[in-house]
Amino acid sequence: MGKVGLPYHSPHKFRHGYTLYLNERAVTIADYKAESMSLLHSSMNITDGVYSLLGDKEIRDRISALGRDNPASAQNQGDTFTLFQEFLTWYENRNK
Repeated sequence: MGKVGLPYHSPHKFRHGYTLYLNERAVTIADYKAESMSLLHSSMNITDGVYSLLGDKEIRDRISALGRDNPASAQNQGDTFTLFQEFLTWYENRNK
């Protein structure tokens, strides 16, 4: 315990917590850029590489949510096969 009765935490733990807090609230690339700049990183690649690692559950949740804001695909939510077919169609047509 420290002098004021609180457990010791290194300054880096506060920096790390601050960054995770910002990551959860960032919505746009500009938000991530501001975060990176506030940490004085020389590029967003550093911030992304160190602090933006996603866990397996978050990856699954985010991929499952892709396209849900699109009314055309809203009827297909949760149907993995249909989503995969949509992806394949998009992939095959992207360079035509």
